[in-house]
Amino acid sequence: MNNVQKSLLQLLSASIRNDISVKIDLKEEEWEQLYKEAKAHEVHLIIYNLYNYSVGENLQSVQGSSLKKYWKKINLLTQLCLEARLTVIKQVLSDLKSNGIEVIVLKGLYIRSLYPQEKSRTMGDIDLLVKKIDLERAVKVLEAIGYKKSDQDNNMHVNLSHEKYINIELHYAASRSDILSKAADFNHELWNSCKRVRLYDVECLIPSDINHIIFCCLHMANHFKYCGFGLRQLCDLVVLLEGVYDGFEWDDFLSKVRRYGIGTFTEAILIICSRYLKLYIPVNILREISGNDTYISLLIDEILSSGVFGLKSKARVSNNALANYLLSENGNEKKIRVLRYLFPPRNKLCDTYSYAKNHFILIPVAWIHRIIQNILRTDLRLLEKKPDTEHIKNHIKLVKWLSIK
Repeated sequence: MNNVQKSLLQLLSASIRNDISVKIDLKEEEWEQLYKEAKAHEVHLIIYNLYNYSVGENLQSVQGSSLKKYWKKINLLTQLCLEARLTVIKQVLSDLKSNGIEVIVLKGLYIRSLYPQEKSRTMGDIDLLVKKIDLERAVKVLEAIGYKKSDQDNNMHVNLSHEKYINIELHYAASRSDILSKAADFNHELWNSCKRVRLYDVECLIPSDINHIIFCCLHMANHFKYCGFGLRQLCDLVVLLEGVYDGFEWDDFLSKVRRYGIGTFTEAILIICSRYLKLYIPVNILREISGNDTYISLLIDEILSSGVFGLKSKARVSNNALANYLLSENGNEKKIRVLRYLFPPRNKLCDTYSYAKNHFILIPVAWIHRIIQNILRTDLRLLEKKPDTEHIKNHIKLVKWLSIK
C-alpha cells in the first residue's frame, strides 16, 4: 500500500463520518493520483468536500488548480445526472406494489441515505429482490415503464436497462448457489425478517439490520470470487454497522456468517474496516476474529487493485480468472487442465458465447472464437497478456485461506 492509497483511506474514514478535522498533506501530483484511485472505486464524490478542505487555497500550480476545478465540475455533473436517473424510482416501487409484488430494497438505494451527504454515494444500478414466483410479473411491470431485459441471467438476478433511467438488477436470490452453496437458506431468512421504511414516498421493505449487513458481506464474497470489489463496498458496510451499533448482536452475526460459509472472509473484512476505516469493534470480538496478517495484507491489496466493480485492472481480472480456473481444476493432471482451459465445456463458457450454450454443434466455433478474441485483445498490453505467476499463486493462497463455500 502506497502513500496515496493510505491517504485515500484516511479521507474515506473521515468523510463517511463528516469529520473535517482530518487534513491530508500531499503533493499536487499525488492528489492527481489520489483522484484516479478514488474514481476507480467510485468514492471520489464521498471524499470531495474533505479534499476541498485539505487543499484550500494552497494550490500553487496550474495543474493543482485544474484538478480542483475539474473535480468540482465532475462532482456537480455526476450528482445531477444520477438524481435525474433516479426520478423513476417512485414509479418503479409504486407500480410493483400496486401489482401485488413484494419487493425488498437492497444496498445502495437505502444505504446512501445513511451517508452524511447522501448524494455523494453514487450508484450504477439499483438492487431489488423479488420472490422467484413473482419474477416474470415484475419484469413485465418494469418493461411497461420502458425497461428492457437482458438475455443474461447469472443464477441470482436479471438485468434491466433503460435509455433514460438508472439500470435495475432484479434479484430473485440473495447469492449464487454455484459460488456460495452454504448460503442457499439466506434467501428465506431475508424474507422472514424485514423492516418497513419509506423511500421516495413509497412504503417498502428493507432487510433487518443484521440481514442487510450479512447480505453486503455475501455480495462482496460473490464479487470477490467472480472479479473483485472495491472500497465503496467497505464504506457501505461501515455506515450500516455504525448505524445499528447500539445493541448489535455480534455473536449472532458471526455465527450466521460462519454458517453461510463466509466466516473467515467476513472476519477479514471486519479487521480491514477496523484498521483502515476506524470501525469500532468490541475488544472481545476483535480478539476472537484476529486474522493472519499476511492474508489480511493480500486481501486489502486485492481490494485496492480491484476498483468498484473489480475491473480497475484488466490484467488482474485475467490473472484471477486463471487462478480461479486452476482452483476449480485442482486434482486434474496438468495436460487435462491445459486442455480444459483452452477448450472449456459448454457450461463454463461466458455469455459472449451464448450461441454455443444454445446450440451444442457450435461449441468448436466458440472455442476458436474465444482463442482469437483473447489473442487480439486491445485492452491489454502485450506484457499484460502474459500470466503473472506470483499474483496467481498469491490469489490461490488467499482464496484457500478465506475458504468461501
